[in-house]
Amino acid sequence: MEMLPPVDVSEYGKDQVRELAAHCRALMEQKIAELDKEVAEREATGKV
Repeated sequence: MEMLPPVDVSEYGKDQVRELAAHCRALMEQKIAELDKEVAEREATGKV
């Protein structure tokens, strides 16, 4: 199990909630892509 590092929300106020959500989503999408690549590599080498 992996966890992303904490997100610094001090730069965001109540008017920037959508920007914060977009930032968090981008971080999650990046991590998911990394994990997908890792799984694909393991499947290709039979190390599943």
